[in-house]
Amino acid sequence: MQLSGNQAERTAPVALALHAADPITAEGVLAFLRSVPEQVTVLPEQQESEAEVLLLLAGRVTDNFLARMRCRTFTPIPCVLVANAISDAQLVRAIGHGLTGFLPRQQVTLQDVVDAVRSSRSGRTQLPDSSVDLLVEHFRRMQQNLNGGAAPGGLAEREVAVLRLLAEGMDTAEMAAHLSYSERTIKNIIHGFITRLGVRNRTHAVAHAIRADVL
Repeated sequence: MQLSGNQAERTAPVALALHAADPITAEGVLAFLRSVPEQVTVLPEQQESEAEVLLLLAGRVTDNFLARMRCRTFTPIPCVLVANAISDAQLVRAIGHGLTGFLPRQQVTLQDVVDAVRSSRSGRTQLPDSSVDLLVEHFRRMQQNLNGGAAPGGLAEREVAVLRLLAEGMDTAEMAAHLSYSERTIKNIIHGFITRLGVRNRTHAVAHAIRADVL
């Protein structure tokens, strides 16, 4: 039986470019990847322009690491990142640079990494649930701004709703239940307006909203 072009691509090894923040990690991962040649082919540095997926390995994600990632992805290809953790702001930036998969380093096996790489080539995205919540909120806020959904004082409607509940003395769990959001989403909303408004804390944010006649 002859495979179609798409089927052949799905079964063929993924042409992979590998970059790691430290050489010891790189050697260990590289040894495993070379043991599964039917799934991935790691390209030498001089052939990286032919890669279908970029695999990035890091302990801690830094701004310098993301800057290097941006330089390496000037030709858009899917990127899979394995790291200890990534901040909300860094995740949004990384997705802008082509990130399609993020795997927490402590929670995955090397086969999980290979599976994520192969999924990435097929156009699928693999992110933790908490990261998905963050991105939904981020793009929803962007859409609100595009649609003119901002309240007075430069605050989105959802931010005003959270500020009203803060002014009533509710904690994160109570606000999440009242608005039918996850606690993670509430924290992201609060972090977003505190950062954007340049205020010190939740109380200062409520005071700012009152002065702006939002509350």
